[in-house]
Amino acid sequence: MLQSIHDKAKGLFAYIILIFISIPFALWGIQSYFEGGGKKLAAEVNGKEIPVRLYEQSLREKRQQLLQAFGGNVPPGYLDENLLRQEALAGLIREHLLAEELERYGYRIGDRQLARIIHEMPIFQRNGRFDKALYDRLLSSQRLSKAGFELQVRIQALRKQFRQGIAGSAFLPVAFKRDYLRLLDQRRSFDQGRIDPERFADRAEPSDEDIRAWYRSHRQDYLTPEQVRIEFVRLSQQKLAEAVKVSEEELRAAYEEQQDSLRTPERRHLRHILLKVDEKHPENAVRQRIEALRKQIHGLADFRRLAREQSEDPVSAPREGDLGVVEPGELEQALDRTAFSLPSGEVSRPIRTARGYELLMVESIQPSRQRSFEEVRTRLARELAEREAENRFLDLSDKLATLAYEVPDSLDDAAAAIGARVEKSDWFSREQGRGLAASPSVREAAFADEVLKERHNSELLELMPGEVVVLRIAEHRPPAERPLAEVRDDIRKLLRQRRMRELAKETGERLLTELRRGELGWSDLPGKGVALSSHEDVKRDDADTVPPAILERVFRMPRPQGEKASLAGLQADDGAFVLLRLRRVEDGKPSDPARARDLDTRYGALEYEAVLKSLEGKAEITVYKDNL
Repeated sequence: MLQSIHDKAKGLFAYIILIFISIPFALWGIQSYFEGGGKKLAAEVNGKEIPVRLYEQSLREKRQQLLQAFGGNVPPGYLDENLLRQEALAGLIREHLLAEELERYGYRIGDRQLARIIHEMPIFQRNGRFDKALYDRLLSSQRLSKAGFELQVRIQALRKQFRQGIAGSAFLPVAFKRDYLRLLDQRRSFDQGRIDPERFADRAEPSDEDIRAWYRSHRQDYLTPEQVRIEFVRLSQQKLAEAVKVSEEELRAAYEEQQDSLRTPERRHLRHILLKVDEKHPENAVRQRIEALRKQIHGLADFRRLAREQSEDPVSAPREGDLGVVEPGELEQALDRTAFSLPSGEVSRPIRTARGYELLMVESIQPSRQRSFEEVRTRLARELAEREAENRFLDLSDKLATLAYEVPDSLDDAAAAIGARVEKSDWFSREQGRGLAASPSVREAAFADEVLKERHNSELLELMPGEVVVLRIAEHRPPAERPLAEVRDDIRKLLRQRRMRELAKETGERLLTELRRGELGWSDLPGKGVALSSHEDVKRDDADTVPPAILERVFRMPRPQGEKASLAGLQADDGAFVLLRLRRVEDGKPSDPARARDLDTRYGALEYEAVLKSLEGKAEITVYKDNL
């Protein structure tokens, strides 16, 4: 358990609460959106269905998250498509099981609690308070309905409530935490002797027969990669928008429709003086002080001087009370109401706010103004083109998907229906490609059995929001055996390295035996061709100074007994054999309460994970692999 907590603490259980997700809709009674006659299933969980459509959506989201994490270019080796598929399905199964558990035990989030959660979200706050207008505007900009968004928030809050109920009640015995922290902060000092495999290079050259024998027994390792070229039809919403021609009449009509939104709000340049009300500064005294200051102000110069000298706002006071230019709704309600009713150059009466008493002065006013048609012409044209392109994109996407399915052995009809052309890619393999084939989802679709073996068109693939593609195989190159002459140098290098590693290991194990028997001293090793080095007070997480494999081995070695050091050896990743001599072990001092609490949190995360695994173990889960 100790090692498990240490390993898991490195990020696996660092919870990220994702508010804007779509999966919960399908898990909380809105399955009908995805259902239809003869729908294909990815899995069934305790009799409840997970449609393939939902699985594919989850898979696309995971690919997109990975692409975004690497700026759209995932390094080779980072994208494991099989692992992504497993995670996508496993995540949906867990969501279903969690929904069942919450319903079984009657977890609920009331309307008042839901409102409080939303009101406390910083994204919907202005000046530390919930702003309904901002809330409405942000949901509208994201095309989210209030009912849909609030359902998502409610579901996330339920899940958080369930998780905290389990993780928050978990605890570890004091003795366990003490021992864990003592070992976690332990420091070890050791010596290292390295036997470089390169010193055996003159004894490691393989013979021609060795090379031929290796080639005969490993023919499958020396095949050219399977490759394909594809034909494809691509549909881009951006390209559609570029082709849309917006008429003068449409622009004028849009301008008339948007008159209200095209009016710039009134803006005011404000200054203020703040005197705080708190335990040390009672309200009556502060009220008297602010009244006295107000009587001293006879113009802008007085206001700026007193703001610099007397205001208790640490941000604006050095700037002579300058709040900058503000629009309606950006200030606290009391300040906002006064600011936009006060004539320019006048000082307000004292205003009681959350922080204390404030005086406002309007330095200048920029009146509201209707933006002219010419000012917004370009923006209106772009918006109309994008709106038209979005509608056309949805319509043409349906046509493309439908015809690619109905005419599975050609893309010509699909391309003609949407006014596109059939393009062709370069050769690419399962692991690597250029252009369109740089997309992992394109390579995955091209090598799927339905496309590669049955030679059908693929399903509609989303490359990114607003861009889709359908593809089919144009040409196929199966794997082919490479001749010995072509791979001889590769085999020679491989066998040479293997033999050097073997000789380094044989030598190291012999020297380790001699050290343990006392036939050889540590100081004698340089004479045997061993390079020595020392490390002092190394901790378990010092992988930046000591290779991880060596670090792990050092912390598994038994403590030195008196003056007798502990000895061990291992072969490093680069082939070198490393001799280790552990000289000193110093335990950590587990006296930090914060770290002990953090350990409880980590253990709580493990407990929550165990509950989810228990639910999986008890559930009846059927996975339809043929549909995935």
